Amino acid sequence: MRLQDGARAHFFEFLAREFPALLPRYARLYAGANPPRAYADRVKDEVRRLAGEERVSGGAPRGPAPEAPPVAESQAGFDWKAPDDPAVSARRAGGRPAARSAGAC
Repeated sequence: MRLQDGARAHFFEFLAREFPALLPRYARLYAGANPPRAYADRVKDEVRRLAGEERVSGGAPRGPAPEAPPVAESQAGFDWKAPDDPAVSARRAGGRPAARSAGAC
């Protein structure tokens, strides 16, 4: 786990509230954004061991991320106004939109 910026503050607030006895240890482990390499390696080894015992496979894929699908050069535009809006109804009918009163939303 990497803790930096807002995530760090949020996590430590959570620990202080829910698990105050763990706060000093995590404060030592996370003096920086990452825990010491030896600790991180021990956690990874334990997760692998447990995954093997439970016959869980998978995890994050290794290697480069797959390419994002191509973006269409043009996309359809939509008028997201309510269908009962006089301006929308007039445009759909091919006319000019009706004038709105000053108090209309």
